[in-house]
This record gives sequence, C-alpha cells and structure tokens, in this order.
Amino acid sequence: MKSLKINFTFVGLLLLLCVFTFDSAFAQGNSRGKARASKGKFNRSISPEKIAEKQTKRMAEKLDLTAEQKTKIQAINLKYAEDMMKARQSSAEGDRDAKRTAVREIRATKREAIAAVLTAEQRAKYEQARSPEGKAERRTSKLERNLNLDANQAAKIREINIKYAKDMAKLRSGNLSKEERKAKMKEVFEAQDKELAAVLDADQLAKYKEKRAKKMEKMERRGARKGKGMKRGKKMKRERMMKNGRGNSNN
Repeated sequence: MKSLKINFTFVGLLLLLCVFTFDSAFAQGNSRGKARASKGKFNRSISPEKIAEKQTKRMAEKLDLTAEQKTKIQAINLKYAEDMMKARQSSAEGDRDAKRTAVREIRATKREAIAAVLTAEQRAKYEQARSPEGKAERRTSKLERNLNLDANQAAKIREINIKYAKDMAKLRSGNLSKEERKAKMKEVFEAQDKELAAVLDADQLAKYKEKRAKKMEKMERRGARKGKGMKRGKKMKRERMMKNGRGNSNN
C-alpha cells in the first residue's frame, strides 16, 4: 500500500512536470512568433521621419547645403512625406486618378518649397538631377561602375539612357490608366535593354542580366508585401466600420 502511494505521488509529479514544460515551450514559441511578426511589420514600414532624413542627407551631399538650409529642407521633406503618406492612405480604396492627381500636386508644391530655399546655382543642380538627362547620367555612372565600361561604351549607353529617360518622363506625365502605363513602361524597358545589350560584351551582358533579375525579384517581393498590407488595411477598415455601425445601432 505504501509502495502504491509512492507510485501515485511519482506519477502526479511527472504529470505536473510535463504540463509545466508544455506551457513554457508554448509561451516561448508564442513570444518568438510575436517578435517575428513585430519585426516583419517594422521592416515593412518606413516612417515619414526616416524618409525625410534620407532625402535631406542625399540633398545635403549633392547640393552642398548650409546648416540653415539643411534644417529648412528637413522640415519641408518631413511635411511632404507626411502629406504623401496621408494621400496614399486616404485614397487606398478610392479613385486611382484622384490619388494620382493628389500625389502630383504634393510633389509639385514640394519642389516649389525646396526651390525657395536654394541658391540659383543649387536650383540649377536640383532641376538637372530631376531631369531625364540627370536620371540618365546617374544610371550611366552606375553601369560604368558595375560593368567596367570603356569610354566608347559609356558614351553610347549615355545616349541610350537619355533617350529612354525622356520616353519614361512622357509616360509618367501622360493621362494613361495604371494598366496602360504599366504596359507602355514594359515596352520601353524591353526596347532599352535590347539597345544596351548591343553595346555590351558577353561578360558584361551576363552581369547586367543577373543584376536586372535580382532587381525585378526585389520589386516583385516589395509589391507582394504592399498588396498584403493593403488587404490588411481594407480588412481593418471594414471591421472598424462594422464596429461603429453596431455602436451607433445600440445607441
């Protein structure tokens, strides 16, 4: 009888130990899952402050801003980063044309505010950097570094990049639907790649295609994350509307 009592006590302790171990493992796994979800959410979202800080740093380097100019432009970049975020969030489910118009107006007003802070020389540099020629020059410089282009190749690729940067600028300023613009841009990219390929040698072309594929993969992942975020946003909005509706009906 005494032996049986000891065995029951041992079994009871063993069961308690198993329950405690399971609860601890579950709690640790749950906390790790929450940490991963929180980390993923943080990485996908960039605050207006971070956007403004990055833009101001880049402009300070390119335009040689004074301390006073840097402070003013930081404030401008922050204001319009916040405005841009509000415009995109408020029109997430609305008219795409209205959203596109709002974004264009914000960008135009921001450019005017920045230009008012710059000197004449800085404004010229700022506008040049934003022009199709400026964008083409940056892309050509990047290709020179990545593909080790010779002078003849760089000159030819610069002309190609300028030509297609102008085509892209026309598409962005045109009144096309999102689907039409996307299709036209694809045609421009394909035509540009074909002309670039004719200038590169075999090794350069292989390296260019590899970098291009990685960039497209990154853009697709970013687009997928954005799509999931928009779906979550729509779901949360519907839930809030339903909750508010119930609250109003109760009143």
